[in-house]
Amino acid sequence: MPAHRKPTEKLKRSGAFKKNPKRAASRKSEPRPNGPIGPPPLSLTDAQVVCWSEIIENAHTGVLTRADRHVVELAARTMATIRAGRKITAFQLQQMRSLLASLGMTPADRSRVNAPSAPPPTSPWDKIDNPDGTDARPF
Repeated sequence: MPAHRKPTEKLKRSGAFKKNPKRAASRKSEPRPNGPIGPPPLSLTDAQVVCWSEIIENAHTGVLTRADRHVVELAARTMATIRAGRKITAFQLQQMRSLLASLGMTPADRSRVNAPSAPPPTSPWDKIDNPDGTDARPF
């Protein structure tokens, strides 16, 4: 069984592209996040909007983008159905688990999420020490 594909950002930080530039070239056209996830779709019911908000709130900061709207919508609809107290099927439970996994919201899948890290704190001295914005420190 082949190894899981590592996220591009993780490879950049580890220096893997410096060691093997062809590896970076193969990911050149990889899609990039295209903005924040935005408000819930108007077609959701009130209960589904509550689930949408809960999913967004519980997701890792900076992970969900506009490209994830359909997955979050499906998860919100499924979660609302499960919580409605009606009879649910094993398929619905499995679908919910699969959707949460694809969003990195299960313990096992959380380790596969590559969330952007917060930028380092800045100070007024940074501009004096580094006026061109590059990190030229010798250490």
